[in-house]
This record gives sequence, structure tokens and C-alpha cells, in this order.
Amino acid sequence: MSRKSKRNRKHSKKKRQKKTELKKIGVVSDLHGNISAARNFAKYFLKHPVDAVVLNGDLSEIGEEDSVKDIVLCFKKLKCPVYVIPGSHESWKQYRKLKRIKKNNIIDCFKMSNRKKKLDSYDLVFMPGSDFLSHNADFKMLSGRKELEDAEYIYERYERRTLKFSFIEDLFNLVKNPEKTIVVSHVPPLFRKGNAIYVAKFVKIPRKFKIKEKDLEKSDLILNMFLREGPVVEKSDQSLITLDMAKELRKFKYPAKIYKANRGNKNLAKAIKMLKVTKMICGHFHESGSKGCDSDGKYVSPNKKVKSLFYNSGPGFEGLGGIYFIHDGKVSYRNIKVKWK
Repeated sequence: MSRKSKRNRKHSKKKRQKKTELKKIGVVSDLHGNISAARNFAKYFLKHPVDAVVLNGDLSEIGEEDSVKDIVLCFKKLKCPVYVIPGSHESWKQYRKLKRIKKNNIIDCFKMSNRKKKLDSYDLVFMPGSDFLSHNADFKMLSGRKELEDAEYIYERYERRTLKFSFIEDLFNLVKNPEKTIVVSHVPPLFRKGNAIYVAKFVKIPRKFKIKEKDLEKSDLILNMFLREGPVVEKSDQSLITLDMAKELRKFKYPAKIYKANRGNKNLAKAIKMLKVTKMICGHFHESGSKGCDSDGKYVSPNKKVKSLFYNSGPGFEGLGGIYFIHDGKVSYRNIKVKWK
């Protein structure tokens, strides 16, 4: 064989390798201020390099103003871009301190100019904020701008808060090639199937109630809740109260109900369906983590290459994260676990 044909074979082999080359996205969500877990995720991605890292909301701990900045700084030594969005817990005071991080690889994707980023031939499209907010959070996700006036009035009038808003309708301007788009959102879309990734138990408080003083002496769980939240428990369709706490409240005849159902945003699901997006990275619901499903809500096992994948990497504060793989025309995921204490 001539030298020329050898060179041609080598060149075509390189071309084939380039075409089938993997792209890897490190995914960490819901760290809730756990610096130890954040450091260990950063160490993992230094040892096992990825092409991008997504910090998918709920990075902060309530009441700790530097917690978003401190969490993100753990990832500053990575050589890849680190994309950051707020979720359902970040306050504006916490999140705005990202500006103090003078590293080119740290990218704030709440900014409209950063809502769409290229990764090889794929578009990463970011949907920051949350439809449900904890009591100090400031990043509200709405369906569209028609809801803005009412939302601003309600939060300013009754809670004395001025929020930052994002809009699901913006996806229609951002998604241009649905087959090659991965939407990154803290909040998941609502699935209808019983085996989807966001089927989970959750707590509903059907009416407002006050904790009785006599019950504080009888239950450490109720006492802890009283000290943390105060004497009044507000009505809520999706309460932050844990399942253990709900069971304890029920023992003392308080109105806490436990349900099992799919959770997620129906308007986000509608937009995703209309746009024909088949790939998504989500978080938010801790107990539903470390799982993937397809557009129909059918479970997808780790490492299986598929054309449609919606992935929840799990709660980062418990050391759970993942890698979202982009293959040639298909995607897959792998769960990872790091030390978190």
C-alpha cells in the first residue's frame, strides 16, 4: 500500500472517530448549600473530565447570603464551561453574588444572553427559576408575560417581594432544532404515565392550622418544625414538609395529607410537546432522582442509548449527580455518587 493511501485511510479513520465522539455533560442539582458535596463533585469532574457542567438550581442554603457564590466557586478550576441557573430556593441577594466570580468558565444562564449555548452540534437551552418558591426565593417561572402583572402585584402587595421572572413562552424563540436541543430546567414537565421519573409521594396541607403548645412536649419532630417554621402551618398543595413530618402531624390529628402522583409543570410539558423537544435535564424533586424516562414517561435505564431522554440527577446535597452523554444521534445517562458529609 502506498504512503498516500495509508494517509487517506488514517484521515478517514480520524473523521469517523470525530463523528462518533462522545460529549459529556456533568449534572449537579439541589446542592442546598452543601459545600462538602460541591467540592467532591468538582474533584470528580477534574478526575473524569466532561465537556460542560450544569448546576441546575437550588444551590443555596436558606439564610446564608454567600452560599450560591461559595458553591459555584468549588467548580472554578474546571477547564469546561460551568452553566448556572437558579431554582426554587435562591434569593436575589444570594444569586447576584455570582458577579463577584471573575472566571470565564462560570456562566450565569439566568441572563437572557446566556439562555442558549452551543455544545458541538447541540443547543443547550436554559429555563431558570421555578413555579413553586420557598419563602425567601426570588426567581419565579411563569407561563407567559400575560401573567406578569398579576404575579408582580400579588408578591409585592402580600409578601413585599420584588421577584425576577422567567417565561416558558421564551422557549418558542430559543428552540430552533428540537432534535438537537437539550432543555435544562430546574422544574420538570408534568408526565402522565405512572412510571415516569417524577412519580413520588408528596405532602398536601388542605387548610392553615396552628401547632398546639401541648404537642411540643410530646414530639421532637413537631418541636423542631415549630422552632424552624413557627407556630402556624400554611395551606399548601405541595408542602416542603417531609413525609416523616407529615406522618407525625397526622398522629396528632393535624390536617396533613400524603399523596402519590406525578409532579411537574403542565404548561412546561405542553410547550415541550409542541416544540417536539425530546431531551431534557431537570431536578427539583429529590425523592424522584437518579432516574430517566422518555417523552412518554417510560423508564429509561442507565447507560441505555435512546433518542428521547428526560433526566433527574437527584439531590446533590446527598452526593447524587450524573453525566448526560450525547452520542451520535442518541443520548444516555450515568448516575454518580460522591461523599457529601
